[in-house]
Amino acid sequence: MQTIGERIKFIRLQENVTMAKMASKLQTYHADLLMIENGTQKPSVELIIKVHDLFPHYSINWILYGMEEGKNMNGLTGKDASSLVKQIEKYLNQLNIKAELEEANIFGFDINMENTMMSVRIICDVHEKRVMIFGEAPFNIPQNQTGEVLKLLNHIHQHEYNTAHCFINMENGHLMSQVVLNIDSSNSIDYDVFRYGLCDVCYIIDNYYKGIMEILYPADPVRVAIGTPKKNKILW
Repeated sequence: MQTIGERIKFIRLQENVTMAKMASKLQTYHADLLMIENGTQKPSVELIIKVHDLFPHYSINWILYGMEEGKNMNGLTGKDASSLVKQIEKYLNQLNIKAELEEANIFGFDINMENTMMSVRIICDVHEKRVMIFGEAPFNIPQNQTGEVLKLLNHIHQHEYNTAHCFINMENGHLMSQVVLNIDSSNSIDYDVFRYGLCDVCYIIDNYYKGIMEILYPADPVRVAIGTPKKNKILW
């Protein structure tokens, strides 16, 4: 299995899931999933994360590269990957963030923001020359309220300058944010680029906590009273 699409197809077949059901779970079109599995369309970062969340016993390293921890990834040496991981670990230490290395190239930690708590996952993807940062808020968004929340997210994306993108994980109803940062030819990333990207992922949800709460709990002024939209600031 040489491509990500082939490995997604393998997972689907191993788990005895039809293509229609898999497309529904991933919130994508049947035709798009078919092209991904056939290798004619590249899957998005969001879709790869959803596959892992649906079937966590398949590691992200395997979905991305077809390799498990400690093995080379499509011609890249372990030194290439470990140097980026060490750099991100150094940056997190500089920011006084205690993160756990969940897999060989994935960091995870929780952080208390001004209005809510965020669960953050950082993936060091040397093969695709990128660092992916994901944030997840702890509250659930019921299906009957996703439309209003999506309207708010569209407003945020249209009127706020923020490198992060927000979306709803339809599998568990959680609100998520993500940013993808490019790394250079030496497999490294600038400290300020990383720091600003991490801030954007955390603040894009925290800044609009009040607006989200007004949608989720319109009759509960106590829940809504906390938090107001504000301009991004540097957390660290």
